[in-house]
Amino acid sequence: REVKEAVMIMVDVWISEQRHEEDAYPTGELFDCVHCGKPYRYNPKELKRNGKGTITNSSVGLTWSGFRPSDDACLYGYLIPANMFAVVVLGYMMELAEV
Repeated sequence: REVKEAVMIMVDVWISEQRHEEDAYPTGELFDCVHCGKPYRYNPKELKRNGKGTITNSSVGLTWSGFRPSDDACLYGYLIPANMFAVVVLGYMMELAEV
């Protein structure tokens, strides 16, 4: 049960970050956090636009990333390798759901 709930939270976050410009945020009983009910903002010293990051296009379908694995801020809002990895992980999640 916990694994299924965790997967649902991850998918909710990914969907919300695909619409980063729209200030979308995850909702629902499974998503419980300090910043629920409002868009999260990073430190304005690290990301432009008062912590929101560079402008992105919500219709692209990619998941927004603020930082690279090295903790450097992303110059552009989409970290392509992370999006590619998310596609692979979603495939694994589908396999787990079928079990």
